[in-house]
Amino acid sequence: MELIPFWLTLIVILRDVMILFGLGLYRYFVDIPEMNPTRISKFNTFAQLAFVLFVIASQIILFPFEYLSMLFGALVSVTAIVSGLDYWISWSILAKKKIYQNGD
Repeated sequence: MELIPFWLTLIVILRDVMILFGLGLYRYFVDIPEMNPTRISKFNTFAQLAFVLFVIASQIILFPFEYLSMLFGALVSVTAIVSGLDYWISWSILAKKKIYQNGD
């Protein structure tokens, strides 16, 4: 039905693929990582759920859900990128500390 823009779907999927790839690299080179979702990641999940609900609601009642779905679509794109980068930066810093701490 093309209710969700392709570019937004791509951003969300690429974020998850990037996190899984980083998780695999961390696991292979460093150690089993502790899974601690960040605040931005939790907010991203909230924004994604709200976005989907608003998109569905906009098919029933146009106003105000059409505008809310656009707003939350933009919010999802920003928080997905920021949270993906946050995981990569956090894990990179932690990996560097652990590697230098172990003397590898």
